[in-house]
Amino acid sequence: MNNIPNSLDSIILSDKICKIEYSKKKENLNYGIFKIQREDHTIGELIQTHLLKEKNVIFSGYKQIHPLEHYIVLKIITNGVISPIEAFDLVLKDLYIEFSLLEEN
Repeated sequence: MNNIPNSLDSIILSDKICKIEYSKKKENLNYGIFKIQREDHTIGELIQTHLLKEKNVIFSGYKQIHPLEHYIVLKIITNGVISPIEAFDLVLKDLYIEFSLLEEN
């Protein structure tokens, strides 16, 4: 019997798991929670810092629950001009453009 976790579990996403899950609070539509599977502090910090640069984002934070849990939870609060989903989408598009430019150079 071996209690060592399978190292591929941290990177391979099974068909049963969604990459990104979104939930929102009924009492506050400007507050969104994203659960991003198979990611860690690298992506969490990158997305969070870019979210904080957006003028319509009031708060952005992430956490990895435990080192053996292979997902992060990202929380976004906006000022109501855009939704948390729109803010998340804007940041991902900006990061895509930045990485494309890096790849070209």
